[in-house]
Amino acid sequence: MARLLNAMRFTRGAIALATPRIDYSGLLFLAFLSPLLVIATIRFWKTIKDYFVISLADNLKSHEE
Repeated sequence: MARLLNAMRFTRGAIALATPRIDYSGLLFLAFLSPLLVIATIRFWKTIKDYFVISLADNLKSHEE
């Protein structure tokens, strides 16, 4: 039984040494920026759409006069 426990400890240690440590700060930063990027894209698209609607309305109004 002791031999099995020693083998398990060695295996866990080898796995722990083989796996690199992951820095999650960059991932957290991207997770914070993603919603901001989506909101900025939606607002930009709405601004462009509103501009074209206003310019189209102005053109139609000028043609009526």
